[in-house]
Amino acid sequence: MGRKAFSGKGGIDEIGKKIGNLGLLRAMGAYNWALKPCGSVFPYFCIVTIHDKGYVRARISFLEGWQTMHDYVRMRFEPDSGYYVSQTELPQFEVAYLRTGKIVATRHDPGCLPWYLTPRQEGLVRRMLWETYGVMLRIENDRSLVLKHADERALFARVETSPGVWRDAPMTIPEPPPYEERVPVPQDLLKRAQSLPVDKDWKVAVDLRYLPDRLTEDAPPRVCYAIRAVDLAEKTRLIDDGAFVDMLNGGLKTIWLDAPVRILERLVERGRLPGEIRVVSARLFRFLRPLFLELPVKLSKRKSIPVLEEHFRA
Repeated sequence: MGRKAFSGKGGIDEIGKKIGNLGLLRAMGAYNWALKPCGSVFPYFCIVTIHDKGYVRARISFLEGWQTMHDYVRMRFEPDSGYYVSQTELPQFEVAYLRTGKIVATRHDPGCLPWYLTPRQEGLVRRMLWETYGVMLRIENDRSLVLKHADERALFARVETSPGVWRDAPMTIPEPPPYEERVPVPQDLLKRAQSLPVDKDWKVAVDLRYLPDRLTEDAPPRVCYAIRAVDLAEKTRLIDDGAFVDMLNGGLKTIWLDAPVRILERLVERGRLPGEIRVVSARLFRFLRPLFLELPVKLSKRKSIPVLEEHFRA
């Protein structure tokens, strides 16, 4: 990056180090607050996450918009619900503290690799990080600060009323939109599947995962969401089907809702159905269930399927 907003005086790197030197990151994981920068369409929600393992020791995330905040809350309380597997898939800016001591700021969008900030994004993150530093200093002396509007169903927020001028304000939490999952079931495909023989001894394992090493040439690059299925007896790959997120066509929601049909199409092409389909992911199990309830195929969830892991590593 190297631009002033990141590494210069008062830049992201300097502010990030000030925050790190407070020694409050772990304590801040219990608190959330909102930021509304002047000129931004979205409010942002500050989330601090601590990692005891891995190359990242802490993250300050600025989740973008109310829908993202609602998705994050759903993920926290129902981790196998929704269309996001990881918090890093949510739309956000992130400031990561690496175990090497380095600070890295990135932009995250669903289905994309974390990517470098544009100059404009760097300026926005710098402003929000500076306000975060101020909020943390205040919380250190008053742990009730961010809870002061809890009875009003509102978040404590810092609102930028004009460039460089911030004030405290409650931010009313809107009701989340109704959440529903309707897996499309093409009747012609279902009828074809119902007419096929079922091989009771044929067992198949399947999963849907993103592959960060299979990318588009966009900036930021989009990652491939791959469906792989394995014949558990032969240990051979039956399905290797991939798709990239299209934000103009439903984004991650489309990837997950289309997965059951894509899996069934590949099985129908083989002219028979397995007696059992095994999955590890509770999320994929939930999406497959409505379709396979219509078929004489056992659907089961397992804690691990080693041969499937091998095919995703290959």
